[in-house]
Amino acid sequence: MKRLLGAALCAAVILGIAALAMPLHAEAFAPAWNSPEFIAMAALAGFSSQGSFTPDGIFAGSDDPQTRKVTLLSGAGVLLRGTVLGKIGVDAGAVTVGAAAFTGTGNGTLTPADPAYGAGVQTGTYTSRLMEAGANSGQFEVRRPDGTVDGYATVGAAYDGQVKFTIADGATDFSGAAQFIQAVTIADTGATKYKKSLAAATDGSQTPCAILGEDCDATSADKDTIAHFGGVYDENALVYGTGHTAATCREALRDVGIKLQSSTVR
Repeated sequence: MKRLLGAALCAAVILGIAALAMPLHAEAFAPAWNSPEFIAMAALAGFSSQGSFTPDGIFAGSDDPQTRKVTLLSGAGVLLRGTVLGKIGVDAGAVTVGAAAFTGTGNGTLTPADPAYGAGVQTGTYTSRLMEAGANSGQFEVRRPDGTVDGYATVGAAYDGQVKFTIADGATDFSGAAQFIQAVTIADTGATKYKKSLAAATDGSQTPCAILGEDCDATSADKDTIAHFGGVYDENALVYGTGHTAATCREALRDVGIKLQSSTVR
């Protein structure tokens, strides 16, 4: 019996040494990355697939792209990743100053100048309230829509502020809580929003300043998306608006940190 146990032990030792001497191959133990076993293991570990990625080659250098959120103007249409964008200027909106409405004591009038507004005019209500009453005279404090004081208007003298007008005295002097109210509206032309840069545009967007970071549909509504404001890009992979080419965009984009680099023509 002892001899049998000794022989078995020796055989086990010999087999163990032989196994250690054999090379190990990972393939023999790890499942293939696309095998059912691998997918099951990944699911257990909490990983999930985000779909396939097809490189489009718009990047052409090692510089990190500077990216931030922008708003595409409604009506910009369906734009593709890599479209060169322009920004709409802040002074494009038409300003309308409504007729003055009067409340209080007095029958003088407020006549708007032409134009009836000045630099920095705001959307909202301007209130000119009597501060000092007098015979055939008076002084009004003019307040802006944001609540700050725009200035002081004297009866009979032209007032030149964010709104412009002249208050004339009437047969009945101004007194008490006399005030004029003027409503100002500024047309929404998409100021500070973005769209495809077209060379013939006149609203500021004719100057290229960004590159769209993803496909986006702004056909019927403003659309928040991402755009690149720095980095190195393949000029042959970008999408240019009518009248623009890499040559016409190069300097303007360089001014905002975007460099264009030529590669194989696509």
